[in-house]
Amino acid sequence: MIEEYGIAILDQEGDYIVKPFFADIPKISKLIIICDAKPEYRNIKQKITDFLKFKNINLEFIEIKDVGNFFQIFLVLQKICKSKNDPIWINISCGSGIGVSALTIHAYNEDIPMVVYDKYLDSTMVINVKKLKKINIYNKRYMQLMREILIKPKTIEQLSVSLNITKSAVSRRLKNLLALGIITRNGTGSRNYPYVHSMNEFGRLLLG
Repeated sequence: MIEEYGIAILDQEGDYIVKPFFADIPKISKLIIICDAKPEYRNIKQKITDFLKFKNINLEFIEIKDVGNFFQIFLVLQKICKSKNDPIWINISCGSGIGVSALTIHAYNEDIPMVVYDKYLDSTMVINVKKLKKINIYNKRYMQLMREILIKPKTIEQLSVSLNITKSAVSRRLKNLLALGIITRNGTGSRNYPYVHSMNEFGRLLLG
């Protein structure tokens, strides 16, 4: 039976592990946490254990000597994924910079979605690695589309006419640009108030 599980690293702050479960992230039945064996982690481990028990999510701690050691984390990740199927997601919010780098590289290499919690904004996002790899915004099709939007905000129909491509192709590319945070969309999508797409500050930076 395929186990639907996630992976995270435990640092001193448990919010980075707990908070994403209040957002719309893919459901899991088990969370594997790579952590330090130091006694000072005992209280935070118990808080996380109690929370996940309340959420009916199984929990497994894998203790290593140094959660700041890139190679230890990377090799433990490989061992976990080799013994099981790939995880549903990897939480890259918590841990040292080196630890997060190991998680991120492994997730990107294996096309595993990444969960990111921003404590200051109190928001969670899921990064779809497969989608990110498929979208090449610097190819001719995307660049033409982005330049058209940069000139003036446009609807799908207007872009379809100006670029001489189908509405479905325009819609698909616009969804990808929205997912990457390159453009913004206003309107309701109705006949009277169609979606109008405009280039945001980040999009202008990429085109500059």
